[in-house]
Amino acid sequence: MNAASGRQRIRGATDTRFDLGLYFEALRLGEYIGCARQLFYGDSPWPKHLAQPQDVSDENSPEWLNNICLGVLSWITPHEIGHVYHGDDVVAPYYVTPVSPEYDR
Repeated sequence: MNAASGRQRIRGATDTRFDLGLYFEALRLGEYIGCARQLFYGDSPWPKHLAQPQDVSDENSPEWLNNICLGVLSWITPHEIGHVYHGDDVVAPYYVTPVSPEYDR
């Protein structure tokens, strides 16, 4: 997505079309997705024909911030889906007093 939005922001660009399928194929994303799916069923060695993901530790890079945001979303989303699945109510409805009278003694 960064490649698509970045291409649209280039000053003076006359052709801002973006073919996601070409990037998907060129970056071999299908193979990486297949490898990730295998990890759902158990650990396995990293395939030698795929480049290993690199840790982005430079805090000034956009990828670093993207990784933080995606990491947060990857925890929050299943957590909230769990609340829906279990039928949880709101934690503190507006009609509940924060402290019950028996604790005020």
